[in-house]
Amino acid sequence: MNKILLTGSTGFIGSELLRQIKYKKYLIHTSSRSTYEEKVNGVKNFIINQIDNDINWSEALEGVDCVIHCAGEATETYKSDKGVLSYYRKINVEGTRNLAYQAAAKGVKRFIFISSIKVNGERTEGFLSFKNTDIPKPEGIYAISKWEAEQSLHSISKQTGLEIVIIRTPIVYGQEVKGNFYRLIKDVKIDQYDFIALADQDDIWLAQKLNRAINIINDKKCDAFSSDTIAFWDNGREKYFKKSYDRARLVC
Repeated sequence: MNKILLTGSTGFIGSELLRQIKYKKYLIHTSSRSTYEEKVNGVKNFIINQIDNDINWSEALEGVDCVIHCAGEATETYKSDKGVLSYYRKINVEGTRNLAYQAAAKGVKRFIFISSIKVNGERTEGFLSFKNTDIPKPEGIYAISKWEAEQSLHSISKQTGLEIVIIRTPIVYGQEVKGNFYRLIKDVKIDQYDFIALADQDDIWLAQKLNRAINIINDKKCDAFSSDTIAFWDNGREKYFKKSYDRARLVC
């Protein structure tokens, strides 16, 4: 039976991950800044007030096969103050590097790092989408710290053989969402409109897409509508994604 260490388990992404994986046949260690309001069966939590280069992860990593590292400083800032950058590096870079080194020394097989699409940059040209082969162009201090953390992890992987998985997430929304998406919902005068449409910057909208969505919402008396997706590649490849398919299982 695999054992997972999930950091940032009381954060927005971490708490949802914990809800999902605790029902699977995994043994779970978590780290967070505070204790849970209610005891979660089968989960052993370790209190980590602030992730940095001095934390001893030995007990939390005992017997762990996979680390999912969600914890970190996630508030974006474009300030150029050296003290601010030093603070972000202490948590997001040095703290991540320290955890990964200790994980490798403990025999952990896989390290999953939750990074950010901001590592790629703030925008693309025309209808182009970001790709994993793009040259990173981080602009803010948060994005820079995530990029530096990724580079540290690749270096550790070469030195130790630790398998590194990097997930550059776009904006994430859902129950109890915070940050920019929450600010958008809070500040927009939603009550002035009958329908609200959300789209990625690289979406290509088919003719009558909005009308079709509104008609389905009205006919089905549902609260929201999400259409299927077609992904396009530069080499001409296309892939159809049906939103009603079963979700993929997390494998560690």
